[in-house]
Amino acid sequence: MYNPVLSELSLYGLVPLVVLDKVEDALPLADAYIAGGLPVMEVTLRTEAGLACIREIAKKRNEIILGAGSILTLEQCRDAVDAGAKFIVSPGFSSEIVRWCLENGICVVPGCVTPTEIGQALALGIRTVKFFPAGVYGGLKAIAALEAPFHTESISFIPTGGVNYENLCDYASKSYIAAVGGSWLCDKKDVAAERFDSISDTTAKSVARLLGFTSPQNSGIDSFVLSEAFGISVDAVTKDTLTVEESAMVYTNNLDRAIFHLSRRGLAMDPPQLIEGRQAAFLCEKIANRKVCLMQK
Repeated sequence: MYNPVLSELSLYGLVPLVVLDKVEDALPLADAYIAGGLPVMEVTLRTEAGLACIREIAKKRNEIILGAGSILTLEQCRDAVDAGAKFIVSPGFSSEIVRWCLENGICVVPGCVTPTEIGQALALGIRTVKFFPAGVYGGLKAIAALEAPFHTESISFIPTGGVNYENLCDYASKSYIAAVGGSWLCDKKDVAAERFDSISDTTAKSVARLLGFTSPQNSGIDSFVLSEAFGISVDAVTKDTLTVEESAMVYTNNLDRAIFHLSRRGLAMDPPQLIEGRQAAFLCEKIANRKVCLMQK
């Protein structure tokens, strides 16, 4: 079942898990994520301020893909949607919450960590579930084992709890991981000290790590810079690395996700094609007078 909100979350690839004690912090934090290239927030209802924060962000930062997390009851679910939440995330599986969301056209990601819960979700038409807490329930190894028997049903997961900056690519590189969620994108100390620039910086670095742009080994010939486009500096490319129509090669962890993020930066791409057995796409415009080919690792 296609859901545009879920599809967009998957393309962004990261979902910040937000716990706020003060409504006054809601908009500065939203602006920090926008500046970091990730206009996504899952504001949890773990604090008394959670619902008011959702309402404030929904009213004044409509560009944010705004979700409500830690939803335990149908009443909380309804209140969050009324406040402006575009998606609902629950730590466990509740058929009541799932049914209500589906009946009302709301994106819902229920928590499922057992085959029984996954089967219940599939029976209701849910194909993407939250896996929480991932670190406690076996991490990526457990997710892979769960995905195997449900592979024909195209099940995918959003793991949270135990996912961090260091291991996010281990998760996100798998086809059955729709996105990853993490609290490292909302450091409580930074919020308390109003260091929103630090949160923005962490967000931008996490997006860059997620996309994993890299270039082949090179030396001091034909210098040019791709840092503006890809967040990496390519000082030189030798003839040995120019394998596709004398193009500069840049590799990425996920081509579709990379194309999406680059398009948001104003960089248009030609349609993907198969090159040397891998999915690839060329930038429409040259950089430093050189064609650039973006290729799936």
